Amino acid sequence: MRNFIILLLLVASSLQAQTNKTDLDLNVNVASRYFWRGMLLSKSPVVQPDVSLNINNFYLGAFGSYTFQDEPYQELDLYLGWANDYLDISLTDYYTPSNDPEQTDQYCNFRKGETGHTLDLIVTWSGSDKLPFYLTAATIIYGDDLDEKGNNYYSSYLEAGYSFTHNTVTIKPFIGITPHEGEYADEFNVVNTGIDFSKKITLNEHIKTDASLTLAVNPASDKAFMIFSIGF
Repeated sequence: MRNFIILLLLVASSLQAQTNKTDLDLNVNVASRYFWRGMLLSKSPVVQPDVSLNINNFYLGAFGSYTFQDEPYQELDLYLGWANDYLDISLTDYYTPSNDPEQTDQYCNFRKGETGHTLDLIVTWSGSDKLPFYLTAATIIYGDDLDEKGNNYYSSYLEAGYSFTHNTVTIKPFIGITPHEGEYADEFNVVNTGIDFSKKITLNEHIKTDASLTLAVNPASDKAFMIFSIGF
């Protein structure tokens, strides 16, 4: 656990030594609020930088989410994965640093019951152009996901979706469930269902953006959301 960052660096170094086919991506997303798997993680707009190194089928990177206002929830994630045209397997380390400059984060503390890290194992299957379905299964395997007795919840999230295009707009209905008690709900329940609209917009010959609008409902918490985001 405490060697997760070192593992990322070693993997990157090893893969770089094996091939020169690398791709470094830097993206920035701005969203009206931070919405994730049926949960609203911030009530104000956020900026979300993402940098990734892709080497053949492997990738690793870092993602952040920071509010424009003074809110307690911020996020800094590291991730490592492998993907081809149909399958994506990744491990993400979620971490929520404090926005108080006088408070220490104890970032290197990975002890059970004390750590602020959460490790999420994620597998996504994507269909073909003729069958544009996708299925995602994610389970928290370690970290800040414990019940009152200090045992792991192994909080799990399953999502299925389908995408199609109409008049240059990509439309994706989706549904997400949790199979048992954990971070997402107190029992088996539908926690995230809705529809996502996205469109590529060209501002000029140098600037292109991805805009999206998500309408979602969490039946477990009886809440509805509308989220707008734009990425560069």
